Amino acid sequence: MNSKCDRERECADLTLTADSYLDAARLVCEDMVGGWSDYDMRVVQHLVHLALELFLKAGIVRAGANYPRSHDLTVLLREHDAVSEFRVKIPQFIQDKRGPATDLFPDYESKALAKFDERLRYPVDREGRWWRDHTDDAPESVLKDIDELSRQTTQFVLAILG
Repeated sequence: MNSKCDRERECADLTLTADSYLDAARLVCEDMVGGWSDYDMRVVQHLVHLALELFLKAGIVRAGANYPRSHDLTVLLREHDAVSEFRVKIPQFIQDKRGPATDLFPDYESKALAKFDERLRYPVDREGRWWRDHTDDAPESVLKDIDELSRQTTQFVLAILG
C-alpha cells in the first residue's frame, strides 16, 4: 500500500475487522457466564488474539509503516510501540499467556504448540497429542477485559477520524 488513501482504508478495514472479532468474543463470553469450559474460553482467547493482532497492525499502518507478517503479539506490540503514539493495553488473560512464541510452553516438544495462536486454533498438535488446559479465567473478568479493549479501539477510531 503506497498512497495515503490506501493506507487509511487499510487502517480502517483492519480496525473494523478487529472490532468485529471483539464483538464476537463478547457474545461467546456472555453465553459462557454461569457455565463454561476451557474449550469455550480458548475460542474467546483466539478471537481476542485476532482482534489484538489486527488492531496493532492498524496502528502500525496508521503510523505510515509496514507491519511484520506475523501473528506473534510480542513482535507486533514491539513494532507498534516503536512507531505509534497510541498505546494498547493487552488484557491480562492474554498477557499472562503471551511472550516469545517459542517460550510460551517449553514443556511441549511440538513447535506448533509452542505458539499461542496455534494452540488456540487446534486442540492437538499434528501428531494428535493433546495439550493441557491452560486457562482458569472467569468469563465475567474476561468480559471486563474485552470491554476495556473495546474502549481502546473506540478511542483509536476517534483518533483516526480526527
